[in-house]
Amino acid sequence: MTENLDRMTSDPLDATPNPTKAARCCRKLIRAYLENPEYVEWEDVQQALYDALDAFGLAPDYIEMERRT
Repeated sequence: MTENLDRMTSDPLDATPNPTKAARCCRKLIRAYLENPEYVEWEDVQQALYDALDAFGLAPDYIEMERRT
């Protein structure tokens, strides 16, 4: 029931993400920093972002769409 309430909030980032997908995102981001904390590859950060969006059930272009509004 809580998940249904989360989905009704106006900010989709307030919803509870899929825990498996959220953990995948976190692992990618942590590994990117472990490999070279002085110079993190932008592609690694983008991949983690796409996984985070997926964890929240958001489209890959969510960021671009929000920036337009």
